[in-house]
Amino acid sequence: SLSLSLLFSHTHTDTNPETAVMADSPVAAGQAAAGPPTSRLCACSGVRWCLVCRPAADDAAATAAAEATVRRASWRLCLDSGSIVPLGKATDDDHRHDAQHLDPLLPPEFEGVCVIRDFVSAAEEAELVQDIDRLPWTPSQSGRRKQDFGPKVNFKRKKVKQGNFNGLPSWSQWLVQRLQTSACTACPSLNTFRPVEQCNLEYCPSRGSAIDPHFDDAWLWGERLVTVNLLSDTVLSFTTPSNNEQTEHHTIQVTLPRRSVVIVKGNARHRWHHGICREHVTARRLAITFRELSSEFTGDGPLAEVGAEMLDIAATFKGNPTTVPKPQAL
Repeated sequence: SLSLSLLFSHTHTDTNPETAVMADSPVAAGQAAAGPPTSRLCACSGVRWCLVCRPAADDAAATAAAEATVRRASWRLCLDSGSIVPLGKATDDDHRHDAQHLDPLLPPEFEGVCVIRDFVSAAEEAELVQDIDRLPWTPSQSGRRKQDFGPKVNFKRKKVKQGNFNGLPSWSQWLVQRLQTSACTACPSLNTFRPVEQCNLEYCPSRGSAIDPHFDDAWLWGERLVTVNLLSDTVLSFTTPSNNEQTEHHTIQVTLPRRSVVIVKGNARHRWHHGICREHVTARRLAITFRELSSEFTGDGPLAEVGAEMLDIAATFKGNPTTVPKPQAL
């Protein structure tokens, strides 16, 4: 069997949010309670924080400044027409223009985002939440908790190995099959989508859960990022990276309805940061994100053999979380 351990000498600059969401939880009306406590209360490090490690009162000024930045030059994606319209405008009936016609400061290109409403039914959502909550949660950054199913990766050193990855979970097989038979404007066909990694994230307002604006890795992960949104509505914010300490940011907000799926590709994937603001987490939320392999690990890519082995493991659908909470020190 080919080893999945690879090491490259050059540095990788892309980021990844996680490597770089209780049994029988209630799900009525999107107000499901947070799950049972994990072994550690907080996993924040560096500049990241949550309401557990840093009470809101201590950071009111910083939070206000961050939210003010997000609100500058803000727009939203109309899910019905696909148009970019000013934030706060109820409809885009009078604004069916290209993005560059709306404001000279708005970058002209924003494409590659598609939201499919009602991707799962209420009954399917309840079953998924029960399946997810039967598994252990691990504390993550910025007030999130996570469950990972995928190879062990060091993105900075471009190193990947199987680790204890033994496949995607059995209960997600029907979700993947449904994705492969779905289509939307941004992705006319997903029949070639073969996920090699699944990350479940839990967001909870009582912990101040959020995820900072970031680019997902592009060395290992492929073109399409696919996320199923459960338990509550939220907003996925796309922001232009600041240059030379520029304070003016452009933001495009994309509403993610409960039980929807969002596909991100193209320049929305590679030229715009994406993240979830604390103010947009109003109830418990679970996000199931699937990632595919990049061209380096598929087709005629130099690491296609390694990629094929990882895909075979993922497709067993017999996996358990590769991250497990550490016992709490006494």
